Amino acid sequence: MVRGTDDSIQRISYEILPGQTVVVPFTVTSGKKSFNGDLVAIARWTSNGKLINESAVQKVRNVPDIRINEFRVSDGTNHTNSFIELYNTSSNSIDISGWKLAVHEATLPIFNTITIDKGTKLAPGSFYLLGLSPSGLAVNASKGDKTIYVRSTEGMKPGDEIVIGSGAKSERHTIASIKNPDSKNAVTPPIYGRVVNELGKPTTIWQPLPDGPVIKIPVGSNNVPVESMTGVKVGDKLAIGYGAKFPAPTAQKSEYEIVTVTEIGKPGVQAWLAYDAKKGDTNIKVSSVDDISVGDVIRLDIDSEGHGVEYVTVTAVGTASSVSPSRGPMSLEEAGTGLTIKEPLKFDHSANIPFSCRGTGISFEPATKYDHYSNEPVLALCYEIVLSEPLKRNHQMEEVIMNSNVKTAGYIDEIEPDQYFGGPTLGIRGNMTLYDDRGHVVDALNWGSVVNPMLSEGFHGQSGLDEYGNYVHLTVPEKTPDRRFEDPNSPVMLSSDLSAGRYPDGVDSDDNIKDFRIQKTANLLKDAHAGSDTIVIKDVNGLRIGQHFTLGRGAEAEEIQIAVIGELEEEVVTLKFGSWTRVIRTPYRTLKLGSPIMKNHSGGDPMSDHKPTPGAPNCY
Repeated sequence: MVRGTDDSIQRISYEILPGQTVVVPFTVTSGKKSFNGDLVAIARWTSNGKLINESAVQKVRNVPDIRINEFRVSDGTNHTNSFIELYNTSSNSIDISGWKLAVHEATLPIFNTITIDKGTKLAPGSFYLLGLSPSGLAVNASKGDKTIYVRSTEGMKPGDEIVIGSGAKSERHTIASIKNPDSKNAVTPPIYGRVVNELGKPTTIWQPLPDGPVIKIPVGSNNVPVESMTGVKVGDKLAIGYGAKFPAPTAQKSEYEIVTVTEIGKPGVQAWLAYDAKKGDTNIKVSSVDDISVGDVIRLDIDSEGHGVEYVTVTAVGTASSVSPSRGPMSLEEAGTGLTIKEPLKFDHSANIPFSCRGTGISFEPATKYDHYSNEPVLALCYEIVLSEPLKRNHQMEEVIMNSNVKTAGYIDEIEPDQYFGGPTLGIRGNMTLYDDRGHVVDALNWGSVVNPMLSEGFHGQSGLDEYGNYVHLTVPEKTPDRRFEDPNSPVMLSSDLSAGRYPDGVDSDDNIKDFRIQKTANLLKDAHAGSDTIVIKDVNGLRIGQHFTLGRGAEAEEIQIAVIGELEEEVVTLKFGSWTRVIRTPYRTLKLGSPIMKNHSGGDPMSDHKPTPGAPNCY
């Protein structure tokens, strides 16, 4: 209603001059029913005898006051020590039985949702803690199965008792045997344009550039081209995703069909021309020759005026360029010997134009029952558990698997979770959406990047230079950090135990950047010895005198307090690789502490001002 009235329309009785602004405040009152929808404002006016209409639309939610309050992806050592915390911001008890939480890791579809246990009521100002279980089902398991495929077998051994599922649908079994992947041949080497998955995580069906961007693998196929061969082995099972729609809806779910691997070929290759190629040439200079073989067919260029798309067959494989074509023109020597091709080129092709080679992929039996498309997941079922007795009921993918002997995987903290979930794991970037029992969105966020713009809260343009929009910023440690652009003599910077959380608890200004915080953290640049009252750290903004930190991790951690903050200094290192040169500049500060440290600490050790607080008030 127009503020201070019972009218839903404000009529303007005076003439509006060019450039004049008219502001009409409205009061919007939420109803009693849960609702997701649009609030539409309409303005109508007459100009030069013509009726003009303009409208503005705002997405609104009228839902119970439950918030996704805090979450952790990794503690820096155990990369599955993840939790998600819900918080009741209202003054009333709220029944969240049957509510669902969809966790969507970037680049992967949603296969299942976390369902809140029956009989769950959240009191005012209370927390509900969800912890990732040590393992979970990688694919569906059926009644009568003795072999199950799981996300991880870390910490498990034959003879252990495991619990599959939760609540009344759970069942206990003894492990008869475990099959793990051969880590020596498990990983596809990373090259240009390839996303390399880790063991137990899906790769994807090949998406070539500039052709594509989506290719279809039809029903009845016995081969799929892929990004990576990580964990794939002849004779093992392979799960191929299906059910994708374009563009992908927020709540879309996918499924897997299971096949047996019969032959392993090569993954797809995405690279770039390193040197200009002229019409009639029978050799092309390229940025990478990895996984390219004689007989491979390569698609070249983009269909544009004066150019054209053509396919060439490789007859000989030479060397790749020694520098990246993205740096600009290079010498013929730097361009390498490249690829010899059977057919003379029909068109000129420019350096730095992408090309793709589909590879020979993975062959399998039986033939596919569904259509499959680029970017759908392909999962090597490389973690296998054989049970002593068959399953008594069916179990869905991502159901919980608990093993009391496992101490190094899944959620581990002083506070026990209210409920475990079996997956998915939380990755470097993704989004999560909380639904009530009617399917209405209650809360949602993106972390690490804007994975789904429809679920962002806040203005995307305020995120900053070279940023991608409004999302929760959370530093997530890589399992294998990329150190190509770091000083190789500097220590590996270990990650702290970090979480992202609303501060204060439940705060919601419809702006994820403002509402969520992370702990302040830094790393030692040099070793620090017991008895010393100074430490050298990589520079971090926001330090203040008197600030308390925890230095180190686990049993080696100790409390320190900053007494003096030194001036900003810079360590400069020049790296040279052939004709390639890079200058590494590392800013650092020397901190004087209030008292000497009691233990030895290595360069790279982390320090943080607060710890995650699962199931308790946030501290930032």
